[in-house]
Amino acid sequence: MKLRVLSIILVALVLILSSTLITEFLPDWRWTHHPFHAVIEGLGAFIAIVVATMILSLLHYGRLSPNYVWVASALAGMGILDGFHAGTHAGQEFVWLHSIATLIGGVIFALVWIPDRITESLRVKTLPLFIGAAATVFALFSVTFPDALPVMTTEAGFTLAARFANILGGLCFLVASSFFFFRKRGQITNENIILSNHTFLFGISGIIFEFSVLWDGSWWLWHSLRLIAYLVVLYYFLYLFNLTQATISRETKALKESEARFRSLADNLPGVVFQRKMTPEGRHAYTYISPRVRDLYGLEPQDIVADASVLLDAMPVEDRDRWMAASKHSASTLSLIDLQVRVIAADGATRWIRTISRPTRDENGEVVWNGVDIDITERKRAEEAVRAQGESMRLLHKIAVAANEASVVDEAMQVCLDEVCAYTGWPVGHVYVPADDGTGELAPTKLWHLDYPERF
Repeated sequence: MKLRVLSIILVALVLILSSTLITEFLPDWRWTHHPFHAVIEGLGAFIAIVVATMILSLLHYGRLSPNYVWVASALAGMGILDGFHAGTHAGQEFVWLHSIATLIGGVIFALVWIPDRITESLRVKTLPLFIGAAATVFALFSVTFPDALPVMTTEAGFTLAARFANILGGLCFLVASSFFFFRKRGQITNENIILSNHTFLFGISGIIFEFSVLWDGSWWLWHSLRLIAYLVVLYYFLYLFNLTQATISRETKALKESEARFRSLADNLPGVVFQRKMTPEGRHAYTYISPRVRDLYGLEPQDIVADASVLLDAMPVEDRDRWMAASKHSASTLSLIDLQVRVIAADGATRWIRTISRPTRDENGEVVWNGVDIDITERKRAEEAVRAQGESMRLLHKIAVAANEASVVDEAMQVCLDEVCAYTGWPVGHVYVPADDGTGELAPTKLWHLDYPERF
């Protein structure tokens, strides 16, 4: 609070002291110089437009609060109008453009009092562009049809219309200054202090407009102080803009490094990393899938991202149905998917895949899965080999037990025949034995295994 009070007091003292000195020592001094005036006003107008552009950029990156859109809009309108004012000679349009610039700038600046939540709901992010375009059209009309403008000066001085526009604009600038001055604790930043003094200076300038005389010392003083105020605002926002650009550059570099690490990790993991989403209509789409998909499925990542059915069609129908059912259940309950399915790769090989993914719901209502597909074909083959070996051992055990318990050879062979057919799934089995003639040929016996005897 002390800093804000001191800054306003300092500005007020500078105004009083400089005005007093000029009145005391240069009461009758006049300097009519249109080119120099054009330089001062043109430079101020240019600065206003540059600062408005920087504020828009800072708003885009979230570095300023939403109500700064009114600041950018005011500066854009003032910059355009004062720029045309700088290009005119003293006359009706000369005073008209400056007065309207003060009025428009002050009124829009005062809108910073609108709460941020309302400003955001109004969706006025492009308002500065609209204000700038409207100000350009208005200024072109003013310089093209000066006779259509209201009278702003007479031999007696400025008219009521000129006084009204400047005084009202000045009061609005002071309203805006009070906003930046009285901001709550924790919201006071350097730009608020600078803008508080900036709008205070412009407000006082508008209010005492009717007391000014063209080309005298006080008139040039106010132009000089306004330019200095613009330069201070430009310096600070250039600093803030460069600081923001440096921060964005660091964040961009960090993001690229993070993406590079992720891609390196995804490319070297023993599986396929993916992100998949399902729209509220139930359509599946891959937003990312790692290059390892080429090794696992024989498919290109970009083809799957373009059309998820390319990957889903690689599954046998029964596996795809299980996958779809698991996805539907996961989407409704936001539960983990942990599923084993078969896929037929592009080279015709059948592979077993374990797909694991966890869902979340984004702001658009779409379910998004982040997960990984792992090739478990070798594990499945090993499991099948162990299972087959176990079945073989159980078969041999049953045959050995049956042989030991049988009273005759034919009974033992019948038991063996039934067990072998049950193990292999054969519906028909028959026992052959070496012939008695010593030829080594096999001779049929009366021992049969028939799953469906009625067919034989």
